[in-house]
Amino acid sequence: MGFVAFKSVWLAYSDELLAAGKFAVEDINLQLENGEFVAIVGPSGCGKSTFMKLATGLKKPSRGEVHGDGKLVTGPLKISGMAFQASSLLPWRTTLATAQAHVVLEQGEAEAGSAYKAVFKVGHGCDGSATRQISVTLPAGFRGAKPTPKPGWTLTLATHEISWTANTEADQLQDAWYDEFTLRGSLPDQPGVLWFKVRQTCAKGESNWAEIPPTGESAKGLKLPAARLMLTPRNAVATPAHH
Repeated sequence: MGFVAFKSVWLAYSDELLAAGKFAVEDINLQLENGEFVAIVGPSGCGKSTFMKLATGLKKPSRGEVHGDGKLVTGPLKISGMAFQASSLLPWRTTLATAQAHVVLEQGEAEAGSAYKAVFKVGHGCDGSATRQISVTLPAGFRGAKPTPKPGWTLTLATHEISWTANTEADQLQDAWYDEFTLRGSLPDQPGVLWFKVRQTCAKGESNWAEIPPTGESAKGLKLPAARLMLTPRNAVATPAHH
């Protein structure tokens, strides 16, 4: 048996989907030897992250078996790790402060009055503890919010808040993992700064990213800053934010 082995592995993200025969991945048979280097390539939604969750024990298969280091995988593996999909270097922070900045927007600048896709980047948990809920408070003027569902998480919509909550402990975002939480909507017509307050609730403790500077646009010096979005005048050319 290889160092990593998948034997007829299928996964549905809920009992309802399993009963309906709707699977995220189907009939995976794979054997990787110790020291092998493997890349899994495919479009968004094809099952790459699902495969990693199965291989590391963060998800249990609906059918079949996953083995790691010669043993049946029944829960999260301590021997596994994951590199972040994207870095998060913030120009107003030191390297240490950047590492402690759990939640930022992927695109930190957009045209006022435009449609906007808000991608909240979660780099790690709360002092080593896994993230079990992300709640975003919608700022005044942000209209028509439509969040993107996440497999294994329950989506809750309130008047001014959107929350994603992990269904089980295995679905929680581990401290060593990176993920994104996404919603779309329309921005206010007036240029300026928009602040999204984000509450990150973990298995132990929480981080409430809700601090807003009393004046100005800079989050410098804030311990738990809200996610900042700069609104530029209409027809101005927006530049990608640096993270």
